[in-house]
Amino acid sequence: MRPQSHLDDEQLTKGPTAGAVFRTGVVAELRPADARVRVRFPDRDNLLSWYLPVLSAKTQNDKFFRMPDLGEQVVCFMDALDEDGVVIGAIYSSVDTVPSVVTPGDENDVDHVTYADGTVIEYDRAAHVATVNIPAPLAGTVNVTVPGGIVTVVVQEGDVNVVVEGGSVHVKADHAYIESDDVKLGDTPINTVMLDTIIAKFNAHVHAGVTSGSNNSGVPQVPNTFILGTDSAPHVKAK
Repeated sequence: MRPQSHLDDEQLTKGPTAGAVFRTGVVAELRPADARVRVRFPDRDNLLSWYLPVLSAKTQNDKFFRMPDLGEQVVCFMDALDEDGVVIGAIYSSVDTVPSVVTPGDENDVDHVTYADGTVIEYDRAAHVATVNIPAPLAGTVNVTVPGGIVTVVVQEGDVNVVVEGGSVHVKADHAYIESDDVKLGDTPINTVMLDTIIAKFNAHVHAGVTSGSNNSGVPQVPNTFILGTDSAPHVKAK
């Protein structure tokens, strides 16, 4: 049963929106299935609201979903009977403080989210820096799935660094193309590595059906399929 409050006849005559108020409370119960929560209001003798909808940016075609935590301080807009209303959002307090990673003076330029596990997603429009950080030792995963589509990364007049510490890089594709004026493995140009591999394979291979005299030998016992530990060479195209 929804909580009731007593109002005088004049207020009741004006309708449920008369005397509507802005209240601060604490989330007491969650109902994620329909994005609703119950809120306890300390200034109303710890009155527990009915399930109130949580305000969202969009809900029809594009859908945003984020629920407050149990115990989180929120602000609500309630009707005159305290029977219905909406959770507008959470607010910072002396207990739940603004994240320290936001540098004083830069607050207006930063969109920042710090999750409970320490993961950070941030964009600084003044510095033009986007950051996604899943800290150790969480061993997190970032998935980008585009079925039948194209993922394009364009960096103009800059560098792209991929650093894997204590792990490996796996690239799987029907065809792999590298278009560059200069491709190296370590400090060695890749064409030199490929040529050295060809020479080593050539010098090490043996033939079957070898006889003395002027006869030709048979084919190599091990076909020379090679290059960098795979069965086919990568396609390296110079501009």
